[in-house]
This record gives sequence, C-alpha cells and structure tokens, in this order.
Amino acid sequence: MSVLRERVKELQEQHNTSVRSSKLELVLFDEALHILVKIARVLTTPASNMMLLGVGGSGKQSLTRLAAYVVGSQCFQISISKSYNTLALLDDLKGLYEECCHSYMLMIIGIAWQDYKGSM
Repeated sequence: MSVLRERVKELQEQHNTSVRSSKLELVLFDEALHILVKIARVLTTPASNMMLLGVGGSGKQSLTRLAAYVVGSQCFQISISKSYNTLALLDDLKGLYEECCHSYMLMIIGIAWQDYKGSM
C-alpha cells in the first residue's frame, strides 16, 4: 500500500503542476486509495459508468479528477443554476460529443447534488 501511496502522491503533484485550474490537495488514506483505484478501473472499462454517492466534502470530485488525470481523461463539470434548462443541457452534451469525436478522448461528466438541489 505504501508503494501505491507514493506513486499516487507523485501523480497528484504532476496533476497540480499541469492542471493549474484545479489544484488537488488530497489526504491519501487507505480508503481513499481504494476508491481511487476503483474509479480508475471503471474509467478504463469500455462502456462503463459509475455514480458516486456520499457526504459532501468527502473527496469524491477530487478523487475522480485525479483518477481521470491518471487514465488520461478530461472532466467536465456541469454547473446547474436557476436558468439551466433542457436546452442548456443539450448544448453542453453537444459540445462534449464534438470534443470526444475530435480528440478521441474519454470525458467524465460531473454534476454536484448541491448544484442540482439548489436550482429546484
């Protein structure tokens, strides 16, 4: 486990130097490493999907961002507001499909429950 922890710390530092818009400061305890490995495994499995549920602030989004970086993917966060409607969602999805087709890259779409809940 200590070898994995050291490797993930290196990858986290690489992420922080290359992706300046979202710096990750994760505490890599054993359970976080297990979840990170599970997320990475799902991201590399063809035709797979995953829903992460848990208490806010537990690191789900940060672990997903790090796992996406590790497997060479990009994350797209949908920000829901009062004015966000079906047309806006379709526009977001259209842009994502075009990006995936041009770059042949796996994209991770994130929607935070607090954004969804706050727009109701």
